[in-house]
Amino acid sequence: MLKRNYFFGGMLLFFLLFSWGFAQQVETLPRIMLPSGTDDNEVRNVKAIYVGPKGEIYIGSAQNNRVQVFSSNGQFQRSIPSMRNDDIEVPHDIDISKDGKIIYVVDRDRDEVIKFDPQGVRIGKLGDDRLYDRPMSVSVSEKDMVYVADEDKECVFVFDQNGQPMGRLSGSFDKPIAVDVDFTGRVFVLDRDQKSIHVFAEDGSLLRQVPIAFGGQEIEKPVDLCVNPDGQVFVLDEDGKVFYFLSDYTTGKWSRPFGGNFEEPISIDVQGKDVCYVLDNNRGEETIWKFRMGGITEAPPPTDTGDGGGIIPSPPEREVIKHNIDSVAHIKVHDVFTQRREVVLSVFEPNGAIVPGLIAPNFAEFMVNGQRDSVLAAQTLFDNAPVDFVFLVGTESLNMKEIKTIREKITTEFLAKLDEARHRVAILTFADKPELVLPFEKSFSKQKEAFSKLVFNAEKAPIYDAFIEALSYLDSLDIENYPIFVLITNSDGKAGENKFANLKDYESKKGLPQVLAIGYENRKSADVSDRLKEISDLSGGFFYSTNKEDRINVLLRRAITLIRGEYMLKLSRLPESEGEMKLDISVDVDLDGNVFTSTYTYSPPTEEPFEPGKPGFFKKYGLILIIILGALLLLIIIIIIIARASAKPKGPLGEAILEVKSGDAPEKEYRLIKGTNKIGSDRDCTIVLPLDGISHKHAVIEYSGGKYELVDSESTNGTFVNRNRITRRILINNDVISIASVVDFIFKSG
Repeated sequence: MLKRNYFFGGMLLFFLLFSWGFAQQVETLPRIMLPSGTDDNEVRNVKAIYVGPKGEIYIGSAQNNRVQVFSSNGQFQRSIPSMRNDDIEVPHDIDISKDGKIIYVVDRDRDEVIKFDPQGVRIGKLGDDRLYDRPMSVSVSEKDMVYVADEDKECVFVFDQNGQPMGRLSGSFDKPIAVDVDFTGRVFVLDRDQKSIHVFAEDGSLLRQVPIAFGGQEIEKPVDLCVNPDGQVFVLDEDGKVFYFLSDYTTGKWSRPFGGNFEEPISIDVQGKDVCYVLDNNRGEETIWKFRMGGITEAPPPTDTGDGGGIIPSPPEREVIKHNIDSVAHIKVHDVFTQRREVVLSVFEPNGAIVPGLIAPNFAEFMVNGQRDSVLAAQTLFDNAPVDFVFLVGTESLNMKEIKTIREKITTEFLAKLDEARHRVAILTFADKPELVLPFEKSFSKQKEAFSKLVFNAEKAPIYDAFIEALSYLDSLDIENYPIFVLITNSDGKAGENKFANLKDYESKKGLPQVLAIGYENRKSADVSDRLKEISDLSGGFFYSTNKEDRINVLLRRAITLIRGEYMLKLSRLPESEGEMKLDISVDVDLDGNVFTSTYTYSPPTEEPFEPGKPGFFKKYGLILIIILGALLLLIIIIIIIARASAKPKGPLGEAILEVKSGDAPEKEYRLIKGTNKIGSDRDCTIVLPLDGISHKHAVIEYSGGKYELVDSESTNGTFVNRNRITRRILINNDVISIASVVDFIFKSG
């Protein structure tokens, strides 16, 4: 029995570990098509991507001889160098110092690392003219140490905060083509020819070399590497057109490669913890692909540094919801946990509503008692209120790709984020006529299945009819929580104004649930936006009119925020303080550079101050409490003693006994009753034998007509009398009873 448990336990552990390797869920986010060409605001023959701390995107463009800077949504902002008489031959890699004052650019063809200021003005070089042979990559640590990988010199150069050379990383490199540093200072170097990564501690000692392979198949042509703050690694395969992910370098277990839609993947970077950017050098259609690694959790503590820390497990960061908000009226700090380096706060709009969808880059600056800190992660906390959602879907003239996008977005951006224990979803379509597709259901799998079979296209989609039909369905149910309606359509069908009057009449009598509506203009239904806005305004909800690519994202993220509460921020170095703490928090809601700062003084909760001459609670009532607790304890002891003393076998005691001959039975002998004597490992047995190999209900000794009969209860390992396995047998004096060959008894009668 014990061996079997070990076997199944081992199989379960193997299955969990095996499954973990395939559990990495990768979500494709909207991609960014870069303007292609050689004009000042365009790119051509791209080589490098770097995502800045505020979400800005730096692209190394070889044919433009520039680093082109774009906003997080792909709008051109500026060029580096900013001077027209200056250029970069081949900008092959980019990184920025932690204070943002120095931009480092690797010029591969000129064999130099150039330094620019934030305005794009050249301010010098890193290293002298003859230092490099073929520099490929640059990375800056949290302490502003700079690392440069040189492919031809087969080394990584190290510079201090002032740009002074400190030496080289000692490693047996062949072609080191990329380098990156995590938050703890560990250095990761990608070797193209060895098809592996080398991991170094902050002091330069080699920790591990990890081959890049999955399922026995090694990477084809590694071209770039990036590392998130936890030291989790992304490696790009140019020929395989995929990227690899390594959650923990100490295990060497890579997740299944992901990608396949790239043309010429050339560079990779990661924003925050889990949003991966892949630069695709598809000439004429230069593209930034974005992915969210949905399975990333907390990395194991870095055993080589001994800090035992790491980013707390948190849901993946969300993309920012675009608001028409240019100010933050209030920031309220709820809790500060200095040991965990966490701050819990809320950010409010001017109307008092919480600002949803913020991620770490939105918190542009965080000052604690005048000292700069940085936000590593922004986790949105959920409250516990159950909320039901009713989806009303009625669209027309959509192609299969658009329908697939709607299904995927609803499933991954909304349904998968709901807690099945609290939130239910119902689905109604109003294609040619309103139809209930899915009654209120908590199961995500059933919700997903219903959406996968949903039919979207129809000749007409009567909004008002569908809404009234949905309300009638709701009225037929006995529910306490009024649901939120998510209305998705691009057509209002042939609904007349009288139908809206009916809706207004319903609202005046019973009230309406909140409606979140989304739609977009089309030639068949030019007034659809007006219809949707009427309904949302009547219910006190929200209406969005967006382009097709963004419509589902905006709506569902807004719906999700209605059941969200506070943000938990993970900071890099929150100082411990027992007194008041002054927090200066700058928030950029739209990541457009329009930053607003709120100052908050946090006072840790304190106990009620002691007032001299005023007796405390325990001083007044302590003696009474002690007497009451003592009496209760004494009463419990008396009850236990009486219960044990009064506990008797279920039947009169007989003269027969079972004397233990061998085995680890709890007692030396057991007196049998004149009735049913149950033997097994269960606690409710008459003779309890909690040993491996003995079944829960192993055997029974029945007393009848002055005789004791032993009956096996279909036990796994059998019951034996005098070494013979039995099913049923009358016992006689001195019979040897063996229970599963684990415990042997001698039957004594008279």
